[in-house]
Amino acid sequence: MAEGDAEVIACDIDEDKVRQIADVVHHSLILDATDEKTLKESGMANADSILVVVQLMELGVKRVIHPERDMAVRLAHSLLVGGFIEEIPIADDYSIFKRLHYKTLKALDLRKSTTLPCWP
Repeated sequence: MAEGDAEVIACDIDEDKVRQIADVVHHSLILDATDEKTLKESGMANADSILVVVQLMELGVKRVIHPERDMAVRLAHSLLVGGFIEEIPIADDYSIFKRLHYKTLKALDLRKSTTLPCWP
């Protein structure tokens, strides 16, 4: 989200992690996000949206799947771009977006309205 020019506040109880991300985000805070009082005092209750990401432990396995991280990236793109339901990354910097339209595909008549190649 920070790369998409959104105002991002990052917080963690680990000072080293906060220091590492401080140059990437607008604000970074060292705090215990499980403490409701601390969160309220931090001002996060005034945010438009809050994205909570929980770090998964990597235990030396060959492949670690991070569904929280992957979904966080998709949600961040959705919040930044708006109006789409799903993003399918196909290469670096290229994605297919499934947009929310209130027309049928036939009514959209994509063959006439786009320069994309359409097969019969």
